[in-house]
Amino acid sequence: FKSGDFKTAQAVQAGVATTEAQALANKNRLNDFGTNEKLASADVLFASGSTAISAQGKSDLMAFAQKAKATKGYQVAVMGFTDSTGDATANQRRSRMRAETVINFLQEKAGLSPARVLAGNGMGVAPDAGSGSNSGARKVTATLFVDKGVADGSQQ
Repeated sequence: FKSGDFKTAQAVQAGVATTEAQALANKNRLNDFGTNEKLASADVLFASGSTAISAQGKSDLMAFAQKAKATKGYQVAVMGFTDSTGDATANQRRSRMRAETVINFLQEKAGLSPARVLAGNGMGVAPDAGSGSNSGARKVTATLFVDKGVADGSQQ
């Protein structure tokens, strides 16, 4: 062997180690596709029978949108809820309308990309509604998340 052969072998070995590490990282990333990581959420409360967003709700949504826009590969899921009073069909419809109102605000006023805000869901009566009027149950929850296989959740 020549002395240069040893240096060549070291260079090849160094390249193989790097390639193996990259292959493992890619395998882990592929395994993470479809695995969501929740980063933040915001609850917007509503008056009884209303779909109008309060000033506090607008402020909370603007702060939430800033976090979203600063997150690489973000997605936003929106779910609307009602309290347990009133007609179930009307509550289902109102929860959907509240979710749509929040989505419109996030897209039109807060500047989130429509492609990154998932269609809103009207969930009807909130799981924490209890019986009777519960103002904390009349809400829309917006959740910021990333698909771990698409983005690592790091800031841009």
